[in-house]
Amino acid sequence: MNYLALALVPILTVPCAACSGGSALPVVTHQVNSCVLRGVTYVNTYAEDAGDCGGLPEQTFSVSDAGTVTITGLQNPSCISDDNSACTEDYTACVIVDGAGNTRTITSHISWQFTGVSASGDYSVVLTDGGSMCLGVYAVTTVLQGA
Repeated sequence: MNYLALALVPILTVPCAACSGGSALPVVTHQVNSCVLRGVTYVNTYAEDAGDCGGLPEQTFSVSDAGTVTITGLQNPSCISDDNSACTEDYTACVIVDGAGNTRTITSHISWQFTGVSASGDYSVVLTDGGSMCLGVYAVTTVLQGA
């Protein structure tokens, strides 16, 4: 099972093998909150608190100069909400499908430092891969790459 997971949910663009006619997965551009730095790359690390998915790999994501991230495979873009005054980002049952038909359902609450240097929060995910499924609960930490 592919255990890609993240706080700011950028997922690499992959062709959709399960889509009819070889069409691509949906690509969503999300405007990040005002505390997230622009034109930088961040690194997410995950510490497992509970569940049966096992460890998640460290993951990087980039924020454009315009303050956006690209999310490939997101089925319900309205699941993300940002609070600029509180520097928080919430994901409520966000469904992401990859090119192999694997599904991630993510619920997360991330709090950014006002300086944008780092963030932390909780992250829960239900991963399905064909007939198998797992649930994982993690503490996520986000820092500037190279910091």
